[in-house]
Amino acid sequence: LEIAELLQKKGVAISLFDNAIAPNDVRAAFPSAVTGTLEEVLKGAHASVVITPWQELREVDWKKVARDMKAPRLIFDTRNYLADISDRIRRSGCTYKGIGRI
Repeated sequence: LEIAELLQKKGVAISLFDNAIAPNDVRAAFPSAVTGTLEEVLKGAHASVVITPWQELREVDWKKVARDMKAPRLIFDTRNYLADISDRIRRSGCTYKGIGRI
């Protein structure tokens, strides 16, 4: 949530998927944020910042996600959690950038 707050202060439109935080708590902190399933929050997004290593991220239909995102379709993985499936993400039409470590 701290990262989302910093981005929002910079004028970035925020969509949040956080299965560890109640949706009402997310909406209370970010009333204008889009919340919902991972696929719902990525719809229309230009980029995604992966911060937490959740299994749901590994099971996403990346082809569908890429169809629903807007170019440039960037996936920033702050822990390289998805590095082993990065080829699948790239083949979907997204640009994958692993920028951190688990």
